[in-house]
Amino acid sequence: MCKTLFGALALLVAFGRVTSADDQTDARAILDEGIKARGGDAELGKFVAMYYKAKGTFYRPKKPLSAEWFIQGVDKMRKVSFDENGKVAWVDVLNGKEGWTKHGNQDTENLREDDLRFPRDEIFMTWATMLVPFKAKEFRLSPLGETSVAGRTAVGILVSHWHDPLRLYFDKESHLFVKYKRTLINDIGEDFSTEESIYSNYRIVQGTKQPFRIETSSSGVKFSDLVISEMKLYEKPLDEKLFSKP
Repeated sequence: MCKTLFGALALLVAFGRVTSADDQTDARAILDEGIKARGGDAELGKFVAMYYKAKGTFYRPKKPLSAEWFIQGVDKMRKVSFDENGKVAWVDVLNGKEGWTKHGNQDTENLREDDLRFPRDEIFMTWATMLVPFKAKEFRLSPLGETSVAGRTAVGILVSHWHDPLRLYFDKESHLFVKYKRTLINDIGEDFSTEESIYSNYRIVQGTKQPFRIETSSSGVKFSDLVISEMKLYEKPLDEKLFSKP
């Protein structure tokens, strides 16, 4: 999402299928158009952190969702979830290799390595959908052709990298990022589900276009529908206290 991310990228090793120079060029042209549609390199690339607040619905099982997130770089997040009365239900924090969760007035619990996978994934997808980090040479890009997203034609690119390979799709006319698709891998290296998210309702936020609705499905079954009510982008690191043990 930001300047700090590029420092982390220097330490990463990319992987993926070998692509031709022409494929790389074509795919990077699609990515460049998508970045331009969101505000351009200079605007998107200057932010190091993000805050957003959202409400929506989980569907497994069906229940209301209300939460706010502070995300910085590739390894820091504070997520506060609220109950139906607007009171804090629990707090989850990730700070590098450490993480904690606190439910209501209960004692704070340390997150085990397996428990850290989900918050790390939330950070990764927020970071990835800002697009600018994928301009780094460490990422292998290749075109995927056209498909239909929400009744409109979209063009896709495959991103092979240090995380699960991503398929990103952009509206063919507006060039806005509208969907990602990926296959999730379990602990023993087997595919176990396909995740898709559709992004819509773009609005201007500090000189950039950001999606305010995210609809996610898992293996073809609706998983969540999220509507963002507030968003703020930051050019400087957030207060480190946000990422301390709750």
